[in-house]
Amino acid sequence: MRANEDPVDAGSDAGNLPPLPARWACIREPKRDFISDTDKTVKLRMDVVDVVSMKVPDGLIATACTPGDVECARPVASDIKPGTDGFLEFSLPYGFQGFITVEAPDYVPGLSYDNRPYTESITTSGPAIVSPAVLSVITSNAGMNSDPNLGLAFIEIRDCNDAAGDGVRFEAIGESTPFYFDGALPSHTLMATAISNQLGAGREPRAIGGFSDLQSGYTTVQATLPDTGEVVSRLTVQIRVGHITYVRMRAGY
Repeated sequence: MRANEDPVDAGSDAGNLPPLPARWACIREPKRDFISDTDKTVKLRMDVVDVVSMKVPDGLIATACTPGDVECARPVASDIKPGTDGFLEFSLPYGFQGFITVEAPDYVPGLSYDNRPYTESITTSGPAIVSPAVLSVITSNAGMNSDPNLGLAFIEIRDCNDAAGDGVRFEAIGESTPFYFDGALPSHTLMATAISNQLGAGREPRAIGGFSDLQSGYTTVQATLPDTGEVVSRLTVQIRVGHITYVRMRAGY
């Protein structure tokens, strides 16, 4: 527990579990209800940068897709390019819970997910994307599976205060075991998420891990607190061969 955090008793629903630090207390609260409304829109502004240079890749283009539209044949917003400030800007239906494709020449294409429904206009940091050469360095240095017939997912955890969620574990998916980033590379020894300042456009603190050998299709990723085993967050996402699935999981969703 950090010095500025007090234990929080989340109430009778917590049963006999010990109190949680304030930064994780929301996982014991009832989920927030909302009703999707296609007649209302919210604005999403998101940056996408090169993981090495932290600059916007030339030729970057993005498309917003509904959750079940596997090939994004009926996009919600398409051919979105960065503005003069470097941000992609989307007009999305209220409550949007889909995914965003990101592509740029000479980069591994990606699918970007956020498990918090978009119910207000926000500006946020998106994924830091990689070239095939950089991805090869990451996978080889970390001893990760580089089978071209399997998919890769990078997963970011945010706590109840929307801060970097260090100290969280990902549940294994089938035979796939998780890895966690230590700085700019996955670590052989980390057993939970750690804070890195090398994985975002503004060098902001982020806690990221993932999986390197996933089958194509839909899979559910889940994060838990090691001390209690409680679920911090879970989300079902799409895995594609030749792509990286970027997932932002926020506590309590």
